[in-house]
Amino acid sequence: MAATGDINSGRMALEYALRGASSFQLHTFFQLPSEQFVLRSGNRTQKALHELYLDPDDGLVVWLEHLARRWDLARHPLRLTDVVGRGRPH
Repeated sequence: MAATGDINSGRMALEYALRGASSFQLHTFFQLPSEQFVLRSGNRTQKALHELYLDPDDGLVVWLEHLARRWDLARHPLRLTDVVGRGRPH
């Protein structure tokens, strides 16, 4: 299942992953003005991906690390596939 809509952070992408999404479609986030991103060098795509992956509060890596610690998952490497669907009721 692919997630679309309202993906404005790595944390939100993981919310979708916990509900079963194994891929994401990002559109609007890449169209934000370049000044919206923390990273000052690089093109808009690089800035957007940097934000999605590495934001210290809402980045994908930070939240994958959090979930790996919480659920005692392998952390080397951190893998999105290890959390897909884990938030759904059984």
